[in-house]
Amino acid sequence: MKKRWYGDPTPVGQVYTPEIWARMTLACLYNNLGAASLMNWDFQNEIATAGQVVRTRRPIPVQVKRRENKENVVYEDLNADPVDVRLNQHLYVGFNLDDVDKTLSMKDLMAEFLTPQVITIAEAIDAMALAQAFRFYMNAAGRLGQLSGPTARSTILDAKKVMDINKVPLNGRYLWWNPASQVKVLDTDIFTSAQILADDGFAIREAEMGRKLGFTHFMSQAMPFGIPVEATPEAGVTVDGLHREHQDQITLDGTLNAATFRVGNWIRLDGEDIPHRILQVAGQVITIEPPLIRDLPAGAEVYIDARAATTISEATTFARGYIVVPTADEGKFRPMQAITLGPDSEPFVIRSIDTSVTPHRIILDRPVENIYAIGTTVNFFPAGDYNFAFNRDALAIVCRPLEAPEALGAVDYSIQNFNNMSIRCVKSYDGDSLKSRIIMDMLFGVAVTNPACGVLVCG
Repeated sequence: MKKRWYGDPTPVGQVYTPEIWARMTLACLYNNLGAASLMNWDFQNEIATAGQVVRTRRPIPVQVKRRENKENVVYEDLNADPVDVRLNQHLYVGFNLDDVDKTLSMKDLMAEFLTPQVITIAEAIDAMALAQAFRFYMNAAGRLGQLSGPTARSTILDAKKVMDINKVPLNGRYLWWNPASQVKVLDTDIFTSAQILADDGFAIREAEMGRKLGFTHFMSQAMPFGIPVEATPEAGVTVDGLHREHQDQITLDGTLNAATFRVGNWIRLDGEDIPHRILQVAGQVITIEPPLIRDLPAGAEVYIDARAATTISEATTFARGYIVVPTADEGKFRPMQAITLGPDSEPFVIRSIDTSVTPHRIILDRPVENIYAIGTTVNFFPAGDYNFAFNRDALAIVCRPLEAPEALGAVDYSIQNFNNMSIRCVKSYDGDSLKSRIIMDMLFGVAVTNPACGVLVCG
């Protein structure tokens, strides 16, 4: 998937300098990134601070023209749309290194201390990158709860169809499956039949997925999976009449409960089976996004999350990376669930639930960029497994170097840049405990640069 980098040779006597730690950290991080390594990384060697907004670019293709009747040719300027990105992901690991540990070689230190720490950073970056899959809900493919060996091929072809229609380049298409979906997908002959693969049984032995049906396939434990099917059909409510593909207004038959049929809530229509957000409720007609991707028969049931409406209990401040909900509602939240806030926020993914503080915090994949008042409704995506197909132009991971620390309390530091990544290593010393204190941190932000180049694949 990518070439290996092992860092530069370590000069004798400089094993414990921040420069070497930072350099080796970058090498280890580069070698351990998964999905994030396949996305565009934007780097400029300009010092930035957490929360700062920087600008990346989305190139605009020139138009092909036909020359007729000896006309003069027309030249176009090469342009790019600016994309603002907030550097709101400040990740770090910090640890103490005892003087006794310094008797180890750099190789041993890497294996025992550094590598495990860096892998946690790589896993966090991958998780934050893959969480952006839900921001491509307007490009949905597959069917929630319907993925299996027999349906795997059609699910992949659904995603391919969306990308083909969106004119995504054929090269460099990737499809990242969650663990549960991968097991189902591997139960089909296009991935496991030795006759079809002609690879001497390698794929069967190693569960290698490879390139199939226009995508290079991978599995990531960071993709949301195993979300329980807690949705139930809304009692007495069905679709009134046949609705065709591309329609975004659905007429319903039955009594609509205002608590569940509310603007911003998510539904699943039986037989269509992708997430839809309610944009408007007018009598018996609801307006949804995205529009239908297949015909919807009369009498289809409407599935809405069975959990009662939940609201946040503490107003969010700008750039806060968590929400607080009433204690009684905490059990409704689980890691890897996708949610939205209020009627129209972009999707967030729950990373974890922090119970070490009071009140407990629902940690999100990225900080919010708006202020949400107490009472703002939390809306849950429909239950099921979700996967992510993308081209590298779908997302940009924008990285900038952090500024040098103030001299007070810092014994030494180094800022190292490589392959569009930057990391800072700061080393200080605690004379009481006879330990070196080392912190390694990096600053980046994730932005959708081309909404047409990603697909939320339902399974």
